[in-house]
This record gives sequence, C-alpha cells and structure tokens, in this order.
Amino acid sequence: MQLVGFDPEQSGWALVDEDQGVLRHVAGGLTAWGPRLAGGEGFWALPRTGRARRIPERLSSLRPLLGRILQLPGVKPPPAPRLAAVVGTTLAGRRNPFRSFLGYLLLDGEQSCRTLVTRDEFGDQPPSLSPGAGDCASLVERLQALDGAFGLRPADMVVLGAAQVDDDMAERLTAGNLFASQHRKSAADAWMEKRSDRFAAPRIAI
Repeated sequence: MQLVGFDPEQSGWALVDEDQGVLRHVAGGLTAWGPRLAGGEGFWALPRTGRARRIPERLSSLRPLLGRILQLPGVKPPPAPRLAAVVGTTLAGRRNPFRSFLGYLLLDGEQSCRTLVTRDEFGDQPPSLSPGAGDCASLVERLQALDGAFGLRPADMVVLGAAQVDDDMAERLTAGNLFASQHRKSAADAWMEKRSDRFAAPRIAI
C-alpha cells in the first residue's frame, strides 16, 4: 500500500487507490493506527472516513506528519535520496526490529518525502541497501542500540542507507507510479474522445 498526505494543508493521511485514481482519507494520525499496521493488520488497520479526492498533480511533503529523523550509530550519512524506515510500534521485546516498522520512504536532500510504502511490500527483512550499510545482523544491532539511546516511538524515521531497489519499487517510493498512471489515463481519455468523434453519426446541416 501507498500512503500520502490528503491535501496541501496536510490535514491527514490518505490511502492511494490507484484503480480509481483517488486518495482515500484516513482518520487520525499515524500514532493511532500505526501500531496495528505494523502488527500486520494491513488494509483493515486504516480507519477510513469516506472522504476521497482525485490524486493531485503534485503531492505535499509528508514531513509535517512524521516525527524525528534519526541516524543509525556508526554509519556515515548516505547521499540523498536516503531510505528511511518509519516506526509503527515499539521495538521493545522484538527479536526482529524490522517488524516494528510500518513502511519505508525516501528522504531527499531537504529531508522531505512524498509517499510511504508499507512494509508488506518488502517483507520482514530490510530492503536491499548499498554495501556500506552492513548486513542484516549489524543493522539489527544498531537499531537496538538506537532504540536504547532514544526510545523509538511511532512516527519516528530511521535512516537506513542508500536504497537499492528495482524500477517498480523506485516508482512507488517516489510516487512516480501515480503520475504515470494519470498520464496513461489522460492519453486513454484522449484516444477514446477521438474514437468517438470518428464513429459519431454525421451531422446534417439545416
């Protein structure tokens, strides 16, 4: 699933409905439904209000809806864009801290981000990162150390490293798929309009 800001005023979160080309408003903030989403409830964890709007041409930054940006200890900050995990629930007592994340996003050079892709699209292990990020075991140790130092809480972002993802996931992390689908829809609408004109009954001048 993809989650974005609902409107330019950042009144809340929205679930992307690509099939219908709309954003469906989610009630409440991430701290309310984040633990359920991180816990694996998926679509049903999101309390929807029934409000919807068309996907805008430009998405607002999610930054005002999120918490602290934290860097893993012992790692140099990677170049932008940086892959960050968004905390959904406490890490305490979890052998696999990645199950505390509800999803991932890309932070640009201004620490801004446009869309969050939920963890179910990645699995329980970390996404593929650049070699300097270390292996899974070292990431787990550093996450636990970070949690011990700062007490990670829902809506916090943890910078993991430079992402190594395929083209499809890169499109989803940058929201490029939303604008590509809008472009395809506009092209299809234009084609249908031309086709209708072509096969329309001839007009008879009176």
